[in-house]
Amino acid sequence: MSHPNPHIDKVSILGEESICLGFHIFDYLVRDTLSNFKASTYVIVTDTHLEKLYLNRFKESFHKISKELAGTAALPRLLAYVIPPGENSKSREIKGHIEDYFLEQGCTRDTLVFAMGGGVIGDLVGFVAATFMRGIPFVQVPTTLLAMVDSSIGGKTAVDTPQAKNSIGAFWQPKRIFIDLSVLETLPEREFVNGMAEVIKTAAIWDESDFILLENGAEAIRDAVLKPVRNVEFQGATLETRTPAQQLLLKVVMASAAVKAYVVTHDERETGMRGLLNFGHSLGHAIEGLVTPKLLHGECVAIGMIKEAEIARYCGYLSQVAVGRLTRCIQAYGLPVTMEDKLVKSHIGNQYCSVDEIMRVLRVDKKNIGSQKRIVMLSAIGKTLEMKPTNIADDIIRKVLAASTVVHPRPVNAPPVTMSPPGSKSISNRVLVLAALGRGTCRLKGLLHSDDTQVMLTALTKLGAATFEWEDNGDTLVVHGNGGKMHVPDSELYLGNAGTAARFVTTVSVLVPPSSTPGQKTILTGNARMKQRPIAPLVDALTANGSEIKYVESAGCLPLEVTPFSQGLTGGEIQLAASISSQYVSSILLCAPYATKEPVTLVLTGGQVISQLYIDMTIAMMKSFGVTVEVLPNNTYRIPQGAYTNPAEYLVEADASSATYPLAIAAITGTTCTVPNIGSASLQGDAGFAVNVLRPMGCTVVQTETSTTVTGPPVGTLRPLAHIDMETMTDAFLTASVLAAVTQPATPGGENVTKISGIANQRVKECNRIAAMMHELGKFGVTTSEFDDGIIIHGHDIASLTPPKEGVKCYDDHRVAMSFSVLANVVPGGTIIREKKCVEKTWPTWWDDLEGKLSGRASDIDLGPPSEHHDYEVKTSSSSGKKGSTSGTKTDGTTSEGRGRANRAQVVPKPTFFLSLTFPDVSPALPHLSKLTLGADVIELRVDLLKTPENSGISFRDHVAQQVALLRRHSELPILYTVRSVSQGGQWPDNNIEGMVSLLKDGLEWGVEYLDIEIGLPRNQIDNLLARRGKSLIVASWHDCRGDVAWSSEAMEQQYKLAHSISPDVIKLIGTAKSMKDNFECSDFATRHTSKADDLPLIAMNMGAQGQLSRVLNNYLTPVTHSLLPVKAAPGQLSARDILTARHIAGLLPTKQFYLFGTPISQSLSPLMHNTSFQSLGLPYHYSLHETATVDESVVAKMRAPDFGGASVTIPHKLDIMSKLDEITEEAKAIGAVNTVVPVTDDQGQTTLVGDNTDWLGIRYQIERHLGSTTTVHPHKMKGLVIGAGGTSRAALYALHRLGVREISIFNRTMVKAQAVADSFKDLFGVQVLSANDLLKSGGGGDFDIVVSTIPGTIDSSSMFDESIFGASKRKGVAVELAYTPRFTRFLKLASQAEWATVEGGQVLVEQGGWQAEKWVGRRWDLESVQAQVDLVQAGRQ
Repeated sequence: MSHPNPHIDKVSILGEESICLGFHIFDYLVRDTLSNFKASTYVIVTDTHLEKLYLNRFKESFHKISKELAGTAALPRLLAYVIPPGENSKSREIKGHIEDYFLEQGCTRDTLVFAMGGGVIGDLVGFVAATFMRGIPFVQVPTTLLAMVDSSIGGKTAVDTPQAKNSIGAFWQPKRIFIDLSVLETLPEREFVNGMAEVIKTAAIWDESDFILLENGAEAIRDAVLKPVRNVEFQGATLETRTPAQQLLLKVVMASAAVKAYVVTHDERETGMRGLLNFGHSLGHAIEGLVTPKLLHGECVAIGMIKEAEIARYCGYLSQVAVGRLTRCIQAYGLPVTMEDKLVKSHIGNQYCSVDEIMRVLRVDKKNIGSQKRIVMLSAIGKTLEMKPTNIADDIIRKVLAASTVVHPRPVNAPPVTMSPPGSKSISNRVLVLAALGRGTCRLKGLLHSDDTQVMLTALTKLGAATFEWEDNGDTLVVHGNGGKMHVPDSELYLGNAGTAARFVTTVSVLVPPSSTPGQKTILTGNARMKQRPIAPLVDALTANGSEIKYVESAGCLPLEVTPFSQGLTGGEIQLAASISSQYVSSILLCAPYATKEPVTLVLTGGQVISQLYIDMTIAMMKSFGVTVEVLPNNTYRIPQGAYTNPAEYLVEADASSATYPLAIAAITGTTCTVPNIGSASLQGDAGFAVNVLRPMGCTVVQTETSTTVTGPPVGTLRPLAHIDMETMTDAFLTASVLAAVTQPATPGGENVTKISGIANQRVKECNRIAAMMHELGKFGVTTSEFDDGIIIHGHDIASLTPPKEGVKCYDDHRVAMSFSVLANVVPGGTIIREKKCVEKTWPTWWDDLEGKLSGRASDIDLGPPSEHHDYEVKTSSSSGKKGSTSGTKTDGTTSEGRGRANRAQVVPKPTFFLSLTFPDVSPALPHLSKLTLGADVIELRVDLLKTPENSGISFRDHVAQQVALLRRHSELPILYTVRSVSQGGQWPDNNIEGMVSLLKDGLEWGVEYLDIEIGLPRNQIDNLLARRGKSLIVASWHDCRGDVAWSSEAMEQQYKLAHSISPDVIKLIGTAKSMKDNFECSDFATRHTSKADDLPLIAMNMGAQGQLSRVLNNYLTPVTHSLLPVKAAPGQLSARDILTARHIAGLLPTKQFYLFGTPISQSLSPLMHNTSFQSLGLPYHYSLHETATVDESVVAKMRAPDFGGASVTIPHKLDIMSKLDEITEEAKAIGAVNTVVPVTDDQGQTTLVGDNTDWLGIRYQIERHLGSTTTVHPHKMKGLVIGAGGTSRAALYALHRLGVREISIFNRTMVKAQAVADSFKDLFGVQVLSANDLLKSGGGGDFDIVVSTIPGTIDSSSMFDESIFGASKRKGVAVELAYTPRFTRFLKLASQAEWATVEGGQVLVEQGGWQAEKWVGRRWDLESVQAQVDLVQAGRQ
């Protein structure tokens, strides 16, 4: 195809249309230049990288076109000069080289130079053109996006000096700027994204409509460059071949270039307006000066834009809405917004840019006027405060840059304030859908501007549901609703991890009519986490109503494909399972008025409805938009057909939890604060904070339906609360705690203690909030204590409190930060609040508002680089091992859950063993297999020793297959499959090679984990086997049965090399000892061949009685025997217990100490269990009790001792111990408690204390052991119930989830506690909360397959449940009791009467203890033997 005539767009600058944009315009730029700028010599300057891509192509085009244009005239000369790429070339030295080359080539003023490259080339060559022969014409051909929209436009040219960037240069305008967008496709992604910072910058300062294009078009713009369409050659050169994504890319680039061109035209020499183009550059350049070249220019400018926008917000010029929009737009293109961004850390590591360093660089910024820092201030998206940079004081800049703040006491007699906290997310999402579907215009005030609401806005825009615009500097969102009229979007709806948006938009998409273009469908998708979150109940309900919705990937989750239906939502009765999420209910309710055939009657099924308050919220909001829902009995709702009528204005209710902070400041400082949009009519529980907490503490509270006003008593006279249950407003307990710290008794000498209960769930929030409050209040001198359900705070005189020198650690928790900022308003001196940006989760402008609206006082402080993350952070790490390592993992990657998992809480045993089975038939050994394999890591099946049972009628091959199957069924250990020949010490005939190879092939076919291949086999046979190896690990073996070869000989080295040559995973060399010396030589041989990291694992030993020491010294897969075996597989074999005992005597296995931490623990069965296990394994370990009231220094000392082997943790330390550990596993994090501490030592000898949880493993595997006797139903189809809402209930729920149970319920007498537990898992899986009526109604439990009781065995449970929970049908299940005193509880008796399989608490205790032991020592214990010991003790106690 010949090169088409490209479509060119032009932008005027300085009165000339000299900026030309298009795709594939090389021929055009040459023709245009040669036609309009005559010269005798043309020079192209580029770099070595671009030379390979474009130089030859440019030369060919130049010579072809110059001949066409010259006719009979002389052809112009073309020279090329190539320089090294990179910033280092932008120097006076390289400039001199170029000028010398021009002179050597005889260039005169009749010369034009092309600058082809990025900013370095453009700036450098432009400066050459400005000074050579006092100025020659030049043309910019930018090849990076950054150069296209920034450095190539405006005529700024310069070189760098050691002192500063761009410090020597000139203004010299290019004759043309040719922007060929097709060249962007050759850029690395990071370089393209780097340039997008400048595009976003110009839109942010100039034109909101351009910014909206960038907001909504991020995916298309990125795809135009990073995933280009190439349906035809020269795609995009003409309008006919240009894709929508290419057109959008050109549009935003041209808009950016046009802004710069306009500014340059009106302020060429940067005396005023041109300074606007430095938005983000003042602070961006300062950061760049510290981190270059690790970060790119655009990356630094992106961070600078956010910081400068935050300065504008602090000064009151810019709204948080605008800052949020700018932040999300920058992030959408993959640019960083903070120095803590992962991308930044990946390039600069731990480098810390202090405030002082940034200010030092900023002082020498050439944009300054004297000492005044000139920074561009946004006043809105697309608008600046002035048409030039604004002078900003240093203290404001420092305050915004600092990671910490100092809050000073609030001035006395501060005036009354009215404060509106940020809006509620739940209300914000609902009102966006209502207003978009409604008729007319609605102005939304108080809307929360977050990631969730942004994706909702984007989705509704793409659907054509409404148009949106911002007013009042972003404080008001104007929604022009289209009355339910929508269209199929042009691209997929990306919803991130916004669960509310995903569920609401699913039903909204059903309302979309078919497109005029056949086959168009609506695709809803999200991030990886969103693709795991459930949506099946909603999809099931909608498809049953006639909608066509398909799962694109995994069933039950996004992505979804919605096929437009001419009748949309048909209406009629819709049944919906509402036991997982109330958002499903709200989704259908919101869209139900637009049913096309008949009104919707929504019937909720599946028992207890989740989060009824949110359904009530939806119904109330629908009424505000003109639709009244009829609430009928039995969870049924009737919704009339019609359309929403948009109110002129809708005020989004503030977030009630956030409202507690300004109200508490009024309370603690004796002033008055009004929150105008939180009152008694609020559906949020925290709205009761003022009435139920502040009023009893002595405040005057006036609460109407829509507002709350609090006036505090005189400073220092707040009264303590003897007891307050904050179960309905748990997040507000932190606010109450800081107030309780400064109370005084109502009467002299009275008790000054506040007790807060009902907040157990706060231990598993962003941090352990109870522990955090205790620790941080303690720094001020406040006395606190905790109990299972809450915290106790002793009041103090304000004057006695001292702010901590190191500041308040916020644990990256927004509520900790804001609560202590309340206390800091009265504490003498100044209180340092660290990690101040954590408040951005719910109130990004908190620190600005504290000063600007609440009359607070704050100053900046830079504490230097953060030492570590907060005490309760869960760290993650990966583990690795040598090829062929064993930890019970099967080579196909499938393991029994917990065993062999990539979990740091697991010690790799040393040495490792394999048990050599010598039975002719393993069947009789199966009942004893757990005892036989005690201490073993692998089972060796000696095929050569097997014998087919007489008169069985089966072939030997089938008998072997049966043996493999039996071992797989009765053990989780990997199988080492061996056919040992007579000459190698076995019984397989040496002359039957074909039969041996055939059996070995069978072993590979059956997927054995290890396969032994004798290296004496013919090489072609070995190669044949290796070609079939799959995932099986190959053990290359050789046995010197006669003792002819010494370990120190060359012959043994040759055997090693021969074994190594077949590329095995493990090498096994066996000698025969004739003296003790042979054992030491064997050990030396092993040491030489395993010293390097890439050496293969080696089994090196001697046979015979004198060779037993070599078995003790061998570290990898030592073959062992057992007293229950009929014979030893080889002479001199020892048991695993014998070897471990000998290693201890030899000093190779030191003694270790294990502990149980907690109180009271004197009756614990753990020492019995673990010491029994250690003794049976032959380990020199001891387990003892360490009883303490708190996790004190004695506990830490035990854990950090050199001989520490591990610990169990029980109440009340399961949460507090987290702060003393180095890492926490994901399982323990999910459950919110640690019951196992595992010290993991790396190759350098460094020990990491890892916290894990095995409670769930004990529950899960006991259920598995008993399920087979009751049902064949897969766990995915089962229903599980957990009774109780204490700490162990979380482990039980998690166990059911990991088992695969999808319908999980919880019951507790106090439903709020059950709801709190259920809510804590909402991001992992759904839990339905049952009421007493649900549980006790006739047959109510008949559907349960698994019931776990977590309530104490000694309490009367008759009022909680009866036999109905086990059902009356023939369907039988498993009942698990977690209490083990008494042994047979009422729960177990009822289950037994119903003929259910029962699991005693003692069985779960032993099971989880076995998992603890495996994590500590890498070996399993004999479950049956330990269980017998425990049962014996329990029987004695009974």
